[in-house]
Amino acid sequence: MPWCPVCKNEYREGYTHCNDCDVDLVDSLEEGPRALISGAEYDMNQMAELLQSKDVECFVRPGQRKDEFELYVTEEHAERATAYLQSYVQAMMQQQEKERRAAMGMDADTEDGADAETQEEQQAPEPAVLYEDKNNKAEDAKSSAIALILVGGLGLVFIILLVLDYLPIHLFGLGKYLVSAIMATMFLVFIAMGFSSIKTYKKYLGIAEEEQKNIEQIMDLLAQHMSREVIDIKLAGEPEEMPQIYYSRLALIKEFLEVHYGGLEPALLEKLADDWYEELYSKDDEALLAQEEAAEGSEEEVSEEEE
Repeated sequence: MPWCPVCKNEYREGYTHCNDCDVDLVDSLEEGPRALISGAEYDMNQMAELLQSKDVECFVRPGQRKDEFELYVTEEHAERATAYLQSYVQAMMQQQEKERRAAMGMDADTEDGADAETQEEQQAPEPAVLYEDKNNKAEDAKSSAIALILVGGLGLVFIILLVLDYLPIHLFGLGKYLVSAIMATMFLVFIAMGFSSIKTYKKYLGIAEEEQKNIEQIMDLLAQHMSREVIDIKLAGEPEEMPQIYYSRLALIKEFLEVHYGGLEPALLEKLADDWYEELYSKDDEALLAQEEAAEGSEEEVSEEEE
């Protein structure tokens, strides 16, 4: 019988989709997506945006308790998602601690008795900042410009027809012209904002073109100087286990980018480092995770036999 992996309801044969949760049914609850973390809706949506930007399949659904939401990921992406979220949560906690100390007038770097970082925290990358494509920003500005100018223009036509008594709305005396003047001013502001958005659109369009050229140059440089062979040689002797090896490789790529392109926008640098990592190691990571899962399964079987 098919099951919903979210609400855990069992369906009759022939059903393939849960309309309540908007997810496909699975033959076994062990096969479907699983809740990786739960919390406030805003936090879960932020984490979902981060994972989706890393090509991790996920979605957010209400949890069992009031005001609780759960972040679901597919089983095949669970390990990668955990690594990303560990980095994200650690970075958020460190940022909150810095803000707390700053509010109390404390120096986070010199405070006595500060906890020493663990080896994994030292290896973990900086907080993942979501990169906003400048082309998307340009399109958003263009859409806003069209909407504002259209609303403003239609509004002015409406005011003209109102003043000329072409509409079945009749105002008399001073009130007629006072209302018309106020509304006309508002619609003129809309039109002015629309033309301002056009300038913003052109600005981001130019930035996007220049940024794309820089990205192509950077990726060419990475291909020349940060190949798999170079990275593996630099990390020779380090444990090849997830997520440690992921942190180490990504940190090496980011270090190279910071040295050669230190002026890059942090979010763009993060995206380029992650894209290059995926280019080099995405298939290897899947194979490595499969090996680790197989090894864990073998250990469990041996343990059961011994018992």
